[in-house]
Amino acid sequence: GYLAVGSCEGGVDSRLWIFRQDDPSITLLGVNDDQCLVEPASVDFWASYREVPVTAGETYLIAFDDIWETSTVEWNLSFIAGALPAGNFCQSAILIEAGTISIDTLDGNAAVANRQIGSFIPNLTGYANAEWYRFTAPADGTLEVYSCENLPPRSGLYVYDNTCGFDQLNLIAFGENGGLSNPIGCDPTSAVRNIAVEAGVTYYIEWASKASDRSGFDFILEFGAPAVEVTFAVDMSILASEGELSGQGAWIAGDFNNFETDPMEADPNNENVFTFTVPLMKNDTVLYRFFNGPVEEEELDLTVGEDCSFDAFGDRFVVVGEVDTVLATLCFGLCIPCQTTSTAAIAFDQAINIFPNPANTHTTIQYQFDQSTAMHIQLVNALGQTIRTQAVELAFRGQIDIPLQGLASGWYQLRIRSGDRVKTEVLVIE
Repeated sequence: GYLAVGSCEGGVDSRLWIFRQDDPSITLLGVNDDQCLVEPASVDFWASYREVPVTAGETYLIAFDDIWETSTVEWNLSFIAGALPAGNFCQSAILIEAGTISIDTLDGNAAVANRQIGSFIPNLTGYANAEWYRFTAPADGTLEVYSCENLPPRSGLYVYDNTCGFDQLNLIAFGENGGLSNPIGCDPTSAVRNIAVEAGVTYYIEWASKASDRSGFDFILEFGAPAVEVTFAVDMSILASEGELSGQGAWIAGDFNNFETDPMEADPNNENVFTFTVPLMKNDTVLYRFFNGPVEEEELDLTVGEDCSFDAFGDRFVVVGEVDTVLATLCFGLCIPCQTTSTAAIAFDQAINIFPNPANTHTTIQYQFDQSTAMHIQLVNALGQTIRTQAVELAFRGQIDIPLQGLASGWYQLRIRSGDRVKTEVLVIE
């Protein structure tokens, strides 16, 4: 069965630890700090409460500590025999398959949440409620878990392998951005992306929140074909020539590392070019950006060359293909190679205006060239699929309306090409 231990309404701020006696050592099973009211009439959730699975005949140790008070604490112990409540513990995690899963409420009292324990650390481990799920990979491939809804504040998503147990679970991915609103379409706030998984291995998925409102939501689990390797490359030569290149070189952040910066490797043939290779899910749209050192992020100059940004935040993006890919080496802060100085390409970009954007029923491409030119227009969705095309044999000065009726809301790319000149702009359909 399981133990339920707490100091709720015991009158004292307290933190609770539960261990199993494993002579000559002890094993931590769980910890909790602020979970329930310290007094009946109080509004302070400073008392502790925790549940842990137990096995007949084993000995368990219970400890209380606190850095704020030294008073005696009154506490309660309950033993509940039988099967563990489904989803409340890793050991009773609910088996799921790829698809949409509904959480009624986050009411389990056995959070692990990345095992960050402390009195001042802004973590979830000692404070959160949680719900547990498990997924067994049917083949080698990639796993993504996310929600398109606004999650409860102070929420987190954690994915583990290995075996259940507070110290046994091995964290392989997490996202802790709950409570942020999602923009148009589905740009997940708490999400894990492109996790390489192995056939037959069981992965444990924990959703946790330390908000007072722990209402449920739907989340999505996607299982894809084996990932392909994508190599990102950035040229830092302009910064180097100005003496502004960080001594730590170029770094990168993106969906593949929860936008936590990782260092890039210097190209052995060019000390100012840096690369980073990562496995990504086929046909996925991945956002990323480069950094000068681990902190100084780039600001894209979109007045030169095509628009390579995905959104108003200035993130770059790539639509992953079916095979391993080495992306073009682009200049830090620009959408073109550092060696590109084509005034014709810049003039082509500036001769085209696209409005409205965001759009609804249609958008207009207005152009004003110095001479007649052939122009090809392509509208591409977030999966890289072409959904509209139009050709103009002799474009000089004028405008073209692009109908958008029947298209789903979200992010699209509008590509306008004339010979080797290309203008690309992100189009938002509301």
